[in-house]
Amino acid sequence: MGQAKQRAISLVIIIGFLILSIAGSLLIAYRLYRPIEHLLNQVTGIRRKGSDDRSDLDELKFISTAYQDAMHQLVKHESEEHTNRSAHKTFALRRLISDASLPTPEEMEQVDWDIDFNQGVRVCVLLIDDFVEFESKTSDAEKRLYKFAIANITKELVSKSVSCEVVSMRNDHFVLLVGESLEPHGDHVNSLTHAFQELQQTLLQYYRFSMTVSIGEKVDRYQQVSQQYGLAMENASYRIIFGKGSIITLDLVRNNNENITFQFPADAEKKITEAIKSGQEKDFQDHLVQLFEQMKVMHYNNITYSILHLLALVENIVREMNSRTVRQVSLDFKRQVQHVMKQETLAPIYHLFLEIFQDIQKQRTQDVKEQSNQILTDTIKEMIEEQYKDLNLSLQSIAAAMKLSSAHVSKQFRLHESMSISEYINDVRLRKALLLLETKDYSINRIMEMVGYNNESYFFKLFKKKFGITPKEYRFKTVVQE
Repeated sequence: MGQAKQRAISLVIIIGFLILSIAGSLLIAYRLYRPIEHLLNQVTGIRRKGSDDRSDLDELKFISTAYQDAMHQLVKHESEEHTNRSAHKTFALRRLISDASLPTPEEMEQVDWDIDFNQGVRVCVLLIDDFVEFESKTSDAEKRLYKFAIANITKELVSKSVSCEVVSMRNDHFVLLVGESLEPHGDHVNSLTHAFQELQQTLLQYYRFSMTVSIGEKVDRYQQVSQQYGLAMENASYRIIFGKGSIITLDLVRNNNENITFQFPADAEKKITEAIKSGQEKDFQDHLVQLFEQMKVMHYNNITYSILHLLALVENIVREMNSRTVRQVSLDFKRQVQHVMKQETLAPIYHLFLEIFQDIQKQRTQDVKEQSNQILTDTIKEMIEEQYKDLNLSLQSIAAAMKLSSAHVSKQFRLHESMSISEYINDVRLRKALLLLETKDYSINRIMEMVGYNNESYFFKLFKKKFGITPKEYRFKTVVQE
């Protein structure tokens, strides 16, 4: 009895403990989950406003997904804000460079510049080499991608040694505004040159791009940037002398810019004229080399003038030669001008002039041969007109009289007259026979012999083939009509 009572009391105590444990667990769980429930209610409310409600997810997964979406939106907003700041800076840079609408000091302060304009700024121009080829072989999307990459690589590499801003000018070049050097008391231009050399090597290695760089002069005020941009662009034009991938400094082109007086060398004009007229390629090439060497010390405007003057000179020479001969040398000088002015350096322009000379001489050589062949053909026709009565007149007799091979005489005559010599002889004889039938009372046999035939059936056959009727039928027809 006592043992049964003890077991009952133990059972009650155990049950009571279990009940208290469950109640305590529920209370603790409620207190722990309450912040999560509160957070879940907030997240659910946010998601219901903008996206679908995923009821198949548990609370923690649901919250995790909501957190990822929130972070994505945050990154997107940050990216948009960065893009807007970048667009604002690009707009301000282009205004500053082009001077179309110069920013006010207040507007300048609103831009987060990476350079201090109060410390002075240097304008540099980066030209894409072989831009015509780049334009023709690259889609618009690829152009935007390449230009974005070039701008970013330029900023990254150059900013190691100097503070800078870079912007694409939407055509064949970029503009780099360079601020103070990060190396105290360093050679600013020298450090820039090293940075640009590294940039050129990187672009050539990874993108197969060659770029020419023009380093401008430092100015104290941002209002002078546009003027220096124009000067840097002018200096970049000297790529025509120094070649693609060159780094052009003010010292490098100082003598060219000062050499503004110019007159096209009269002796060069005379010698080039004589070389073209005489067809002396070596003389032409020697005089052309001398002229292009002289161009290397000229002002860019005078280089352009010299090239155009040389083209005009060649055109006048060709026009003069054409006035003295029936056969004309044909050159499209408008296309030649366009082709020449698309070139970026002197070397291909020099070779274009050599090609023009060779084309002229090739046409002239062909002209001489053509004239010679035409003279041969005309002489053969005159011989046939004079000797058609000769029964022995033939290709062989004509070739022997002219001391030429029968094959050559036959080939040249056929090229010009589109018929063989024997066909032409028959044509002349039959036309003469027709005239005699119309104007003379000679017998048909006599007419046949008078025009160089001695076989009646052969004569009748040829006559009918050409005129459609026999000589007798033709004479009868003529008599009836009279």
